[in-house]
Amino acid sequence: MVAIRVRDSAALCETSGMRRTFRAFRAFRAFRAFQAFGPGGFLAASAFVALLGCGGGAAQPTTASPSCYPSCIKTLLQECPLQGTCEGTVGLTAATVCYANGVKVRDTLITGPETVLVNNASGQACYTVSQTSAAGTTPRAFSVTVNGNVVASITDNQTADNTATIFCGDLPTKLTFPKAGADCQPLWWTDEQRCTSGTCSF
Repeated sequence: MVAIRVRDSAALCETSGMRRTFRAFRAFRAFRAFQAFGPGGFLAASAFVALLGCGGGAAQPTTASPSCYPSCIKTLLQECPLQGTCEGTVGLTAATVCYANGVKVRDTLITGPETVLVNNASGQACYTVSQTSAAGTTPRAFSVTVNGNVVASITDNQTADNTATIFCGDLPTKLTFPKAGADCQPLWWTDEQRCTSGTCSF
């Protein structure tokens, strides 16, 4: 019943005459948000779908400007920029995104905690974002690693106060979630919602 309702919410964008790219993956995110809200959380999940909006159409520039983030993340985004046009493929358990600059992202979201792998243009691992909190719990916690070494941690409090805190060591930086599709998303890897559907292999 819940999954059907989430798809119905997504369909609202289609009936408004706007093309939804990565519709299925956004619905997945909304469903996982529903799980976090627990029983009776349908309205919150629907709101989450609405927050993601009806973007799409031709490939659009994506933005994860390094200047938005503390030093430990800024360095990673300079080495493996998630910027420029992109396209992706949605599978049963993950989405794979290819940027025009050669950077690739694989986001496993559906089975268990979220894991995000980012490779540079040469196909080498750049960094990994791993959800360290149990699936369906809030706040969500993430660890960012490079070659197995932790370089940052993130506490996602979006459901509570629309913020996330990034820790470089013990130094916290609190970021507010802007509107969907805007620059400086605290969870910068989620900008795949602006990519067009296409063929992308990781």
